[in-house]
Amino acid sequence: MSGKRAALWVIFCTLSGILGSHLNHPKAGFGPPEPREDPKDAPKLDLKQDIDDFVDLIPKEEIQNLTRNYFFGDSEVRFAYEYCQSEEFHALREKIVNLPEVKDFLVYLNDSGLNLVELVNKLAGIVGPPQPVDSFEESSPEDSTSTDSAAAMGGVSGFVDAIVALLPQDQILSLFFLKLETSSAFSNLIERIGSSEFERVLDFVENSRELKSLLATLHQHGIDVSKIVQSVQAFFGWGSY
Repeated sequence: MSGKRAALWVIFCTLSGILGSHLNHPKAGFGPPEPREDPKDAPKLDLKQDIDDFVDLIPKEEIQNLTRNYFFGDSEVRFAYEYCQSEEFHALREKIVNLPEVKDFLVYLNDSGLNLVELVNKLAGIVGPPQPVDSFEESSPEDSTSTDSAAAMGGVSGFVDAIVALLPQDQILSLFFLKLETSSAFSNLIERIGSSEFERVLDFVENSRELKSLLATLHQHGIDVSKIVQSVQAFFGWGSY
């Protein structure tokens, strides 16, 4: 996968992750596909197991502890969580999730066997806030840190880097190549992600004023998607964008 294509892919998945479980909301206009009695669904079940195998490698308890530390110890991270639960963000994501190109992205992945909505919900359960954002003020004094201490933690970018550092890189990459060799459903997904048809969908990222506006707004609230992309690219060795 080229550096550019990988970057666009990660941007879309990152945005989908930020939108989170809202993608399941009826008003969003799309969600998990309706169950169908179709022989073609068998590969989707196989791919679901493949994805679950990757999710099982995630050190959930360690990441949840890390999330708690950053949530209470880094004001930028806490602010980002607050923003993602605000009315302003709710209105913004309503606009984004109804863009035809975003729907095309999810439909294409679903047709490839990957239910990104379901995957995002699983991951959101791991990195979600440790408790409701509006109750963090009730935490004990030792949960709070000074601005200097928060800055030392690195904000959202530092939080993402810390999560990536906890991931078992060797195991994930080994499983990736094993799946390519042994799972036709997984290899088909990777092939479709690398197709010219999917590249056309990804190219929307570069040309969409709406998504560029979203990226700028997220950056203003401490969520630098470009740095998240760089962290993921470095983990998989995809090269620079």
